[in-house]
Amino acid sequence: MRRFCLSGPILLRQAAIALAALASIVFAAPRLLAAEQRQPTDSTAVVQPMTFVRVVDASSACASNCPEWVAAEGKIVEGTAQAFTHFVASLGGRRLPILISSPGGSGVDAMAMGRLIRAQRMVVAVAHTKLSPCPTAAPNCSPVPGSATTFGAYCLSACPLVLAGGVERYANVFAPVGVHQLKLGMKTMVMRRYLVQYRIVDGKKEEISRSLTSQSQFTLSPDANDLAKADMGVANYLKQMGVGEPVMSLMLATPPASIRVISHSELVASRLTTMWTVEPPFTLSGAAAGLTGVPIGASAATAGVSAFAAQWPAPGLIDGRRALVDAEFQYRPGGGAIAVSFSLADQASAAGFARSGLGSYIFVGDRNPPLEFDEARPGFAASGSIGRGDFCRLRGSRRAFVEYAEPGFGQSDERRREHLARVDLATPPGAAALIAQACAGAVASAPR
Repeated sequence: MRRFCLSGPILLRQAAIALAALASIVFAAPRLLAAEQRQPTDSTAVVQPMTFVRVVDASSACASNCPEWVAAEGKIVEGTAQAFTHFVASLGGRRLPILISSPGGSGVDAMAMGRLIRAQRMVVAVAHTKLSPCPTAAPNCSPVPGSATTFGAYCLSACPLVLAGGVERYANVFAPVGVHQLKLGMKTMVMRRYLVQYRIVDGKKEEISRSLTSQSQFTLSPDANDLAKADMGVANYLKQMGVGEPVMSLMLATPPASIRVISHSELVASRLTTMWTVEPPFTLSGAAAGLTGVPIGASAATAGVSAFAAQWPAPGLIDGRRALVDAEFQYRPGGGAIAVSFSLADQASAAGFARSGLGSYIFVGDRNPPLEFDEARPGFAASGSIGRGDFCRLRGSRRAFVEYAEPGFGQSDERRREHLARVDLATPPGAAALIAQACAGAVASAPR
């Protein structure tokens, strides 16, 4: 909060020592507030200050690799940004998606939250979280079980400033996003009078003591200059976040007591939304489970998924040729598992080739049990998923390999296994970004 200080000395000389009464006025810059909003579903409900909860999907469909996210719901009040900063620090570096539903509130806090979200490379989705009771055996569980939906969610007033901070920004027709003009709080002015004692040394004043003699406080209404400065601050923030028109124009044109819901075409044109959220927001089954959306425009290449491909040369001949093991990895925000696929390619021609029968590719590391992926059809990649914890421990292994178990019956350790390649998860392009997204805050991820 900016403060402006006006002061002037009143000199009272007495020999070499003088006493001065100083008067200072401290101005607190007007707070950026949203006009009080009615919730779309209940005009009489009291909106509580925003809270933050770490949530894990309660569905049994995802077993032990369920998606996680941060539920951010309620009004953004003075101090919400500080609470959010402390909460993000408690995640230990994990970049969980933020699912927000809010009527708005403090614009200053909303922009501070958005800047932290951008700095942490987190994604934001407009969605509502339904929390479930903790298990009886763990009444204070964390993460808390719950489910996510876009129905009943909304992001109004100052809330779109938080949404703007996401590196990917998810919304859909069931979760309205709306804006209006800023409303500034009163300017608080504090007048303080001091008694200052100083002495003259070589013709210069030297303060030796200062004591407060009186203090008074009063308020003033913000003026047009205050509002212009606040509008400029929001416009600069949106520009920094990569959000363009017509968001700012819609804000300026809508009275504080109203809400202008931003249309789909306007969300796209402004890039306030980069992904259309599906319903439900999280994919629970399949290899690439996690926050899911339909990409918009230029973001189609990323589609909200962190991914990388790797090629590891086989040290020996495979079926009489020099070969490469091709591996692809995908991870969705908040997901509990990493999708992976394996196939073989000829080193000379880069053309894929198949082995006879249906074998299995096996990930072997010094921190994990063997992770097996069966070929579905000859000549097609073997695919599946690795739990987030297993993947993060695997990338921290000093010794990790891909092996191949020949077709046959029984477990892979009962069949002849062939060493294919040593695993390198550090150098492939895109690997660092996926690992940062999936493994930040994971246990046992560093080499021993």
